[in-house]
Amino acid sequence: MFGYFERLRADPDIRRTWLGLRSLIQVHIIKPDIGVYVDTRSGERMEITPGVASEPPALTLTLSADAFHRIYAGEMNVFLAFATRKIKTKGNVALIMKTTWTLPQAIRIYRQYGADLGLHGLIAEAVEAAAPVKSTATSRIGRLLERRLRTRPEVCVERARYYTESMRETEGEPQVIRQAKALTHILENLTVQIEPDELIVGAITSRVLGAGLYPEGVGARVLGELETIGFREPNPFTVSDEQIRELSEEIMPYWRGNKMEDHARLRWSPEVTEAIDQVAPFIPTEIGGIGHMLLNYEEILRKGLTWYLRQAEEKGQAASGRQREFYQAGAMSCQAVVRFAGRYAEEAEQLLDEEHDPARCEELVQIAEICRRVPAHPAPTFPEALQAMQFVLVAAQIEDYESAFSIGRLDQLLWPYSKADLAAGGLTEEKALELLQCFYVKVSHSIPLFDADVSLAFAGMTAFANAIVGGTDAQGRDATNPVSYWRWRPCAG
Repeated sequence: MFGYFERLRADPDIRRTWLGLRSLIQVHIIKPDIGVYVDTRSGERMEITPGVASEPPALTLTLSADAFHRIYAGEMNVFLAFATRKIKTKGNVALIMKTTWTLPQAIRIYRQYGADLGLHGLIAEAVEAAAPVKSTATSRIGRLLERRLRTRPEVCVERARYYTESMRETEGEPQVIRQAKALTHILENLTVQIEPDELIVGAITSRVLGAGLYPEGVGARVLGELETIGFREPNPFTVSDEQIRELSEEIMPYWRGNKMEDHARLRWSPEVTEAIDQVAPFIPTEIGGIGHMLLNYEEILRKGLTWYLRQAEEKGQAASGRQREFYQAGAMSCQAVVRFAGRYAEEAEQLLDEEHDPARCEELVQIAEICRRVPAHPAPTFPEALQAMQFVLVAAQIEDYESAFSIGRLDQLLWPYSKADLAAGGLTEEKALELLQCFYVKVSHSIPLFDADVSLAFAGMTAFANAIVGGTDAQGRDATNPVSYWRWRPCAG
């Protein structure tokens, strides 16, 4: 273990992180009994010494050799190790939390160290791509659902990349303006794509089934898992080496000491800080900052974002100070969402040049027309109401955090639109059902990227994933066709 700590000290980023702690930290390994302490109180030297420190440490970590190995081999999530008492602590837990930024480097160093010592089994085998599955679905919804359920979730760094780029460029400006500019930058650069068979468009990520990253909030908690996130039990995700490099070297370093939690700590009382330091690893959902939000879709559909844009501009002219900044940010955000919808209209028109199916060409024309009308203007029809809701929901999830956003009482919200369209003859019950199904498939296009311990509680689809691998569920029923699977298990997942 001492040799491994020496290698850690040789890494400039790890050394800088530990020097920033300016603390004495004791690590105690049991079974076998080994001790080492790290002293960075000077802020200039990282002294590593075997044994037990003669002075009281700021933090003591006690864990077994097996737990130590599993954490640094990338087999055990460090937050889960704290939550399950695999790591026992005494003192200021927040100190070790500040080192999680360098966990990917520490894991790589440990693996290389083990390989140099001749140890085996430290490098996880690559996940083989699933063999192409012949589609068994014949309907539009069947094909969309089958594609969604048979797609391995992927990490998407685009939201983190563009959010970070904007924040770097707007330092010193009012925070509410920075947020609006960041949303604008993301929506102007996020990959826009329309899948085959889709009637409702708009997505948080560039993947068919993806997970965005929120580095200003919960993102740091998954950084140490990226190299093994494809092999974990709950909610595995595919992530490329290039994405790991970009996150570790370009995106996440900006947020070190700059996250929402860091800014909150500057405003907390000493008593709150002490309490948070003791329990922070054990309140993952609150640390994650999940949305818990319901937007006023009814008014948005009735008035359109252009109305809100004009209201914000008018009120902003008459306001001053922070109130003026708030209205400016609101106007900016409305403009960004309207332009985002316009990008999808342009994408639909470009796909027309490559499409040879007349029926699909007609659908793409309708998608383009709808995206140019909503959410900028009031939604006059049922299809436009659904599409407007999707764009507004996506924008809100990108700006805040994609988990726990409610779509409200759709029955009450959408009934006036479907009733009017049905009465006018412009919509059939079958088409209304298909559009609603397309909407539900689309709102499930992303999966919140939680770390392993949170995913154990909020995974939601592990049982189904295991059933697909085996071909049957626990009762022996066919799970190879996801469409038929959901017919007899409508509430699963």
